[in-house]
Amino acid sequence: MPITQEKTKISFRISWKDVIIMRLVADGHTSLQISDKLGLSERRIQHRILRLRRELNCKNITHLAITLLRENIIR
Repeated sequence: MPITQEKTKISFRISWKDVIIMRLVADGHTSLQISDKLGLSERRIQHRILRLRRELNCKNITHLAITLLRENIIR
């Protein structure tokens, strides 16, 4: 059975802060490192990532990062 490429259309708004967070995640930063850089609590960072995962129906953070890369939301 051939593997088909599925294109996800993002139908909700992603804040600029969420984009920054996900760029840092894609670059390999931890939630704690991101919280230090942005001046937010680690829990807040984790909550924003979880919200994005739920909105996009992503199984894990890697799946989320790949989805956002495919949609050209992060580079």
